[in-house]
Amino acid sequence: MLRTSWRNFLRTKRIFFPALAAAAGLTGYILYQGIQFGLHKNVLGFAGELQQACAPLFLLELYLSYEFLHAVRHSGLEEAVSAIPQGKPRLYAAPLAVLLCLAAVFFLVTETACALLGLVAQAPGMYFSHTLAVNTLNTLAAGALAVLTGGLLALCCKRLPAYGLLALLGFWMLPASDLVPGILNDSYHINIWPAKALFSWVLPPNTTWSIDYQYGISCEAWRWDLVGLWLFLVLTALVWRLLRGKGRRIAGSVCLACSAGCLVLFAQGDSLIDLTLSPTSVFRADAAYYFQNSPREEEPSFRVASYQMDLRIRRGLLGKVTMELEGPPLSQYPFTLYHGYQVAKVTDETGDALPFTREGDYLTVTPQGELSSLTVEYAGSSPMFYSGSQGVCLPGCFPYYPWAGYRKIFYAEPDDGIGLSSFIPRTDLPQSDFTVTVTGGKNLQASLPEVDGTYQGTANGFSLMGGLLESEESGPYRLVTSPLAPPWCQVTEEWLDQLQAAITQEEKKRGLSPAIQLSDYVLFQNNETLLNRAGYGLAICFSDHMFLQMGWKAEGLAEKIVAQYYDPVLLSAEEVQAELERQAMGA
Repeated sequence: MLRTSWRNFLRTKRIFFPALAAAAGLTGYILYQGIQFGLHKNVLGFAGELQQACAPLFLLELYLSYEFLHAVRHSGLEEAVSAIPQGKPRLYAAPLAVLLCLAAVFFLVTETACALLGLVAQAPGMYFSHTLAVNTLNTLAAGALAVLTGGLLALCCKRLPAYGLLALLGFWMLPASDLVPGILNDSYHINIWPAKALFSWVLPPNTTWSIDYQYGISCEAWRWDLVGLWLFLVLTALVWRLLRGKGRRIAGSVCLACSAGCLVLFAQGDSLIDLTLSPTSVFRADAAYYFQNSPREEEPSFRVASYQMDLRIRRGLLGKVTMELEGPPLSQYPFTLYHGYQVAKVTDETGDALPFTREGDYLTVTPQGELSSLTVEYAGSSPMFYSGSQGVCLPGCFPYYPWAGYRKIFYAEPDDGIGLSSFIPRTDLPQSDFTVTVTGGKNLQASLPEVDGTYQGTANGFSLMGGLLESEESGPYRLVTSPLAPPWCQVTEEWLDQLQAAITQEEKKRGLSPAIQLSDYVLFQNNETLLNRAGYGLAICFSDHMFLQMGWKAEGLAEKIVAQYYDPVLLSAEEVQAELERQAMGA
């Protein structure tokens, strides 16, 4: 039957010619992106651009599958094979196998192009494993889902309602339909974004946005669970439609159990980059929150002498942080911890629970006697600063662990006429001793040195990053870089020497004795999240490490570094605006 199905596929014009046109179009698109690669040499950008072909291929495979199996269903063969054992399943399995082979061909073409360009660009090994996982999910697994879904509709629906469902499904999965949940949420406070995510996140998201080269192309465990959920649900329906008797019960139960397992994992969520218009997305969640909640800025009467942190990276952050406190006894201890992290409990040094209150980013603990240390257990995530299955971006200037005192961390606030929607780089915290243990995560890199599996040291902030990163030394400099970043963002020892000279020159221009030596710091390569989405800018400077926009003009970057090192942190949008005006007048 498989050979006959191949012949029918090749002879049926309304099926073969669209498939041939799609193969030619995909090849042409790959060649076009290959020409563009010759100009920008951005190998991960090339792979990212290819993901834009996934949605058209998905819709095409839906159409081909429906038409092919619809033709088989109305060929009269179903009654002829009904007397043959397992005749009906074999009749439909053959055309499904042909179409699954077509999906595999699209996958192989895409993956081969990515691999060849990676070899030409001499990309590191992480590129090949990353693009293989990405193309397997976005092209192969999603293509298989399209084939099975189209086949199921062919078995269950007549042409007119089937095409109505296909059109509705295609519209709901594409970004073009974002307007519908956007209007319902913003105008009528009806949130159907989760219902849209159940379908739209089957296809790769964020394909028209700049890539965070530390995070890479979307391939989160949560999306694997979603695709697996739909695959097994559709398989369950196909099994129920095609099989009979004991075989149907066994195969159906297995598929249903697998879909239930995927549902359980999917329900756990994930900390990922969401660039849609959803109220929980990168661009909307924090802005909406801080425009409605007033910040506080109150210096504490105590300090955290040391942190002992047990962090677990799963599909979010789970933290257990013990803090040694120094200062006079207080009736209340104020802390800042981002509101996306839910506090489970707070205990004192004996393990007894302490009463606490939570108001947005602020945690207030009431002691039951003299308090020398306390432990906070919490879990959650941030829409901006991811900590999930694909990457970790937790800079020390963001309160993913408790800070002493009430701190303002976002510029925008209620009744703010400027509306600066960006985070404040809080690098003005006092130094503390850190002992940090981290489990989970992908290719983690930390700002403190690792000793026997524990990060230890003294600093005014602890930064934890993970994803497509590597650590290296370049001359006297210690670096954590994104090797898949574009060539213009790559760092060399020569560029670092130029930056050091520019920093020294900027200090002398201010009448200061040169104090900043880049060789004394761990230098992290800035990423898209920190630079533009969070609004931290070109440089973030801590006492022992820095985040720098590698490859930037040395003089401009040096000015930002010196300003961060010597000048106070600007805590209001008005101060930021005044500083920008001063710089413009100075220029």
